[in-house]
Amino acid sequence: MLGILGGLLAACFWGGAGTCSARCARALGSLGSLALGNLIGVVLVSAAALAIEGSPLGAPSGDWLRGLGYGLGTTLGLACIFRAYELAKVGLVSATVSTNGAVAA
Repeated sequence: MLGILGGLLAACFWGGAGTCSARCARALGSLGSLALGNLIGVVLVSAAALAIEGSPLGAPSGDWLRGLGYGLGTTLGLACIFRAYELAKVGLVSATVSTNGAVAA
């Protein structure tokens, strides 16, 4: 029963996030909403990382390169998603994005 409720809750959150992302992309434009999301993410993640782990200055260069690659890949993917939300119907884009996530998982 817990798995069913958890899946239902995750689906509701996913649908809400997709609808909010589409509304933001149409109101601010795809690049504006991407910039706002990345700015909020950088501030929150940096603050949480510093509070939990401390200074990352001693991290190996490979970790820095993987983090940079992950950040660039995520930003490029989100730019495509926000542009699609700006141009197409929410139901079509959300279904495509969730199918992509299911395949990746």
